[in-house]
Amino acid sequence: MAEKVFITGASGFIGANLMRRLLADGFEVTAAIRPGSKNFWRLEDVTDQIRILRLDLTDQKDTAEKLGQIGPNYIFHLAAYGAYPGQIDSEQMWRTNLFAAINLIEAAKVVGFQKMIIAGSSSEYGKKSEAMKESDRLEPSTIYGVSKAASTLYCQYRAREEKLPLAILRPFSVYGPWEEPGRLAPRLIGRALKNEPLELVGSKTVRDFIYIDDVVEACLKSMNEDKINGQIMNICSGMQTEIGEMAEQVVSITGSKSRVQRGSYEARSFDTDIWVGNPEKTKKLLGWQARVALKEGIRQTVEWYKSHKHYYEH
Repeated sequence: MAEKVFITGASGFIGANLMRRLLADGFEVTAAIRPGSKNFWRLEDVTDQIRILRLDLTDQKDTAEKLGQIGPNYIFHLAAYGAYPGQIDSEQMWRTNLFAAINLIEAAKVVGFQKMIIAGSSSEYGKKSEAMKESDRLEPSTIYGVSKAASTLYCQYRAREEKLPLAILRPFSVYGPWEEPGRLAPRLIGRALKNEPLELVGSKTVRDFIYIDDVVEACLKSMNEDKINGQIMNICSGMQTEIGEMAEQVVSITGSKSRVQRGSYEARSFDTDIWVGNPEKTKKLLGWQARVALKEGIRQTVEWYKSHKHYYEH
């Protein structure tokens, strides 16, 4: 009998990729979707292979009842709000990023589970002067980062105090197939394929880019590793890249005539010339490290994008 996996945020970027890998590996997957959500474009080709469950995670009773119906072996809590430019409702950030996690842990304790993986965010760190470690003081520079930091600390506290099989993965700048249309990589690829200018913020803005397949692999490795219980782990490459370099890679791989225009936009509050994670703790505890180099990740993303243009060009 197939083991059961319950995913919140399954219609999102990371969730959609993880879900496909779990299906390929023979798991029975339940995708939790917000009531009223019409964000199904990432699920269209797999709806006949998964169970879709309408669930309001901010409703404790609804969460308890529906999780009890599923009885999952594994839980991936990937639902989040506030990471994208249009998501600016601070109250919704607290409801989705903190209170939903509280409700889910309470419900899961009653049902029982083998492992729960919570998705944190590198936004919890704020600006640092060197590679970010899990032991660093958290100084988030956005309300989204504050809400995610609160969730991470709460979940870690519960895991340690109650010996729960729960761990927190803290992804850095994830890119790849099924990414949100307005994000950097798909925007650059879409414009490059049309030979349009690639407009960016200043030349000093950097990110620690991590390909989605590496993130999914970290999730899978986390499912049966007891050493990570109660731990926070960076999911990062350990290398920072100036965003203009990513744009130049896109131009090269697509053969585009686009010009990279740094400084077209003013820097945002969270833009910085140092944004890189230290992956050593994750390597030690999980035996995981990023495998896909940026050039190869962009190449794979470009090839995927070409056959899925209809999702991005409206």
